[in-house]
Amino acid sequence: RDSYAAYTDVSANVTDRLFLQAAIRYEDYADFDTEVVGKLAGKFDITDNLGFRASVGTGFRAPTPGQQGTINVSTRLPNGVPVATGLFPAGGPVAGAIGAVALKPETSVNYSAGITASFDQLNLTVDYYRIEIEDRTNAVSTKTVSTNPAAGADYDRYLALVAGGVVGAESIGGVLYFANAFNTVTDGVDIVATYPMEWGNGSNTDFTASMNYNKTKF
Repeated sequence: RDSYAAYTDVSANVTDRLFLQAAIRYEDYADFDTEVVGKLAGKFDITDNLGFRASVGTGFRAPTPGQQGTINVSTRLPNGVPVATGLFPAGGPVAGAIGAVALKPETSVNYSAGITASFDQLNLTVDYYRIEIEDRTNAVSTKTVSTNPAAGADYDRYLALVAGGVVGAESIGGVLYFANAFNTVTDGVDIVATYPMEWGNGSNTDFTASMNYNKTKF
């Protein structure tokens, strides 16, 4: 796989209290269309000890070459007859004959908003985030194939393999493949507190406490 990318990031302190950032990334994969993602972020210091920050951005993840092209087949003897059951590429003839389509990249939109605060030497950050991912790549459950006309949907898959011109369709007993199977939404909160402590002998210790809570919906 070949890919080419270009990335630009611009950030500046617009005022003494306002910081802004913008970034954009262009990437071209040999086996996918081009993708453009970006990010906008900023921080505003309400007071010297309290600030608000937020960001919004997009992202993508291309399927790996392994997810695209792996064939992993085991031969089984359910009724004394050898049949092949295993993983086939979604873009290949076997999986394609029973409904698979070629994989496409996962895409995402990310949001975050939070505060930064300091109380004497104690520093505290609290951030909320939301990550929306579409077309996540996952292996589907094995779809059984049977040459028995009484096997219903399993036999229909065998006929689909034959109609698709799959050589040796009668020897295939089950097919699974990677697919853009579902979307997810994750909401979460990060809380981080740090406190530096100086000891009488001139040494310092930084204490950190952190907590994260998140929930993902499929």
